[in-house]
Amino acid sequence: MFDVLIVGAGAGGLSAALQLARSNRSVLVFDRGKQRTLWAHKFENYLGFLDGISGKDLLEIGRKQAQAFGATIIQAEVSSVAKTGDGNFKVAAGDQSYFGKRIILATGVKDNMPQITGVMNFMGITVAHCLDCDGYEFINKRAVVFGAGNGAADGALRILSFTQQVFIATNGEALSMNEKYRQKLQENGIEIIENNIAELQGTNHRLEKVTFVDGSEREADFGYSTSGSKPHNELALSLGVETLPNGHILVNKDMETSEPNVYAVGDIINSSQQVSLAVAQGVRAAIMLNKTLLAENQTIKR
Repeated sequence: MFDVLIVGAGAGGLSAALQLARSNRSVLVFDRGKQRTLWAHKFENYLGFLDGISGKDLLEIGRKQAQAFGATIIQAEVSSVAKTGDGNFKVAAGDQSYFGKRIILATGVKDNMPQITGVMNFMGITVAHCLDCDGYEFINKRAVVFGAGNGAADGALRILSFTQQVFIATNGEALSMNEKYRQKLQENGIEIIENNIAELQGTNHRLEKVTFVDGSEREADFGYSTSGSKPHNELALSLGVETLPNGHILVNKDMETSEPNVYAVGDIINSSQQVSLAVAQGVRAAIMLNKTLLAENQTIKR
């Protein structure tokens, strides 16, 4: 029986594991190895790394930190979570079952990748999903926004804070942005190209141009995808946890969900999906969760 089970080993899950381990709690983390953070070529907006740090390196450091203080991390994908009759939790992963007194869901989201030939050659380097994270990289660059809805229009208008060279490519998708956005795009001289995209081209993962099926092409240095993401909320729903209309988990200020002793952190709860937010939420959840264990006079592991 562990004090805490953590499903997910991204920044939020590892941060919670580190704090709980340093609170002398027994912690088991399930790492399925598919964090979206791994796509990040370099985080340059995370405090403490003057030269930036890759998502892969950040998670590796986080794992080592948490393990150094006694957290257990296993490579496994959780298939089910259930509450037991005594109020604890049972987690199934592979052919094994694990039990804990509290559970933290750090299951994250999955990015919807644009259906464009060649896009994966540039994803996480010169094609971004998050302007809060990577908007700075667009400064004085030629930018293309992929999409046809309000999100594409909003993204293009936001990019004007970084560069005046921006256009929208819908890849043949019918325009669905509202009239207000269309007017703003027109006022700011932002072109919308509705042709189907043939492929993205560039060298060394650096985007150089967008080619269209009609033979035309446009030069571009950075791309912004507005395809969105899908929250991994299946386990939360199986526990009866309340979610928002967009599928993200609803939590209070202490990272508690609507179900007792179930917490959630990271991208699964965030609309603004930042590593720094996930880390802070992991710490907050761990501290508040530990207080509930202390209040119940739970036995410390040593």
